[in-house]
Amino acid sequence: MPKLRLHRDQLPDAPKRWKDLKDHSFGTEFAQAARAELDSCWAKDCFKQTEANATTADAEVLPLI
Repeated sequence: MPKLRLHRDQLPDAPKRWKDLKDHSFGTEFAQAARAELDSCWAKDCFKQTEANATTADAEVLPLI
């Protein structure tokens, strides 16, 4: 049986929040893609792990939009 290919106009809207993944028809695929992207970023040393420090109130918050 040939694999069904959908056009992007036929896809449902992307989930806006992580909690929306459980009810989304492609929630599993979105979660797998996000995990692959994060793993790739960690492998490329895009991030560094730091200790959480509540005393750094002067830290700048990065805008995400």
